[in-house]
Amino acid sequence: MFLKSAAVQFFSTPRYLVVVCVSALLLASTVSAGSLYRWVDDKGVTHFSAVPPPDAVADGGIEEERLPGQSSGVSNSYRSLEGIWWARSDNNISQYLQFRNGSFSTGEEYFQNQSIHRSTVASGPYRIDGSAIVLTYFTHTREPLKLDQRERLSILRQTDTELSVLLPQRPHPLVYQRLVKERSNTMSGRLYGHWRDSRHLQLRYVFDHGTFDVLAENASGPMRRLRSGNWRWEEPEMFLTYVLDLTAPVDGANPPKLHWQVSQGGTPNELAIKDMVSGETFTLARVR
Repeated sequence: MFLKSAAVQFFSTPRYLVVVCVSALLLASTVSAGSLYRWVDDKGVTHFSAVPPPDAVADGGIEEERLPGQSSGVSNSYRSLEGIWWARSDNNISQYLQFRNGSFSTGEEYFQNQSIHRSTVASGPYRIDGSAIVLTYFTHTREPLKLDQRERLSILRQTDTELSVLLPQRPHPLVYQRLVKERSNTMSGRLYGHWRDSRHLQLRYVFDHGTFDVLAENASGPMRRLRSGNWRWEEPEMFLTYVLDLTAPVDGANPPKLHWQVSQGGTPNELAIKDMVSGETFTLARVR
């Protein structure tokens, strides 16, 4: 009887209301974060959380709940869009689309007068609506009439490195590419650093884990970046895909790719390269 009266007293007090409100806020914050995971414990009790328990992951006893507004056809997490995506515009200028913490910015980067120039064209918040990205323009330097207006980018395809979208004013898709670093492996550890190309001594390849840059020496200042991309290793061959190219026009629907066969060079700090497309051979020599 005492327990029953105590329970009635608790549920009728402000403390119970506080507990209910806090629980509701915690659930709301979990849902707003993106994915909501559901699992059932040994007693048959169903739990919900933004982070799955390790045991459930190991046993495979976990399900990911799809939240309202998410689509199974494309990546459904805001985090999957985070970063800078690059494409080649109709006038052969490299343009970028950056997503960060619910906001976007778009602009151009190009090489002119021996210098790299970068300009921001538009920015504002964005949201994911099914299989589309909805941009709201808070700033726009070229089309003031777009201020406070929304524009939908229909997502046709999305992977870790590629985002294909259809814009209202374009009859054909625009393909963006993104730099994605990979986990360290034997080949990435061996390649890591600066290498000089025997065909063009003023150029350097700088390899990181899964990404690379092509730099040009500059007598009047620091080296400048000309190209950037992703690479993968399938022994004994190496596949490189340019994400950003500031030097030459590129068909946006078909990003340029290189296919190399790699072997040990004449010294421990040299690599012998054969271009599998052109048949050309050259050497990469480690600089540092």
